[in-house]
Amino acid sequence: MSSILWWNCMGARKKGTRNYLRDLILQHRLGLVGLFETKVESLVRSEIDILAGRGWEFFHCND
Repeated sequence: MSSILWWNCMGARKKGTRNYLRDLILQHRLGLVGLFETKVESLVRSEIDILAGRGWEFFHCND
């Protein structure tokens, strides 16, 4: 069974946040991760790979 994580994270581009998120993904075998980061206006594929690991599809909304 896959789990879902919704996280209002602060500092999505910080190394500590990346490491924590990757550990959560591996530990809980997450299938869907929703990140809310109010200070990030854009994300590109390479940033998602660094943040969550490769193989994730992503959607970025900036409203």
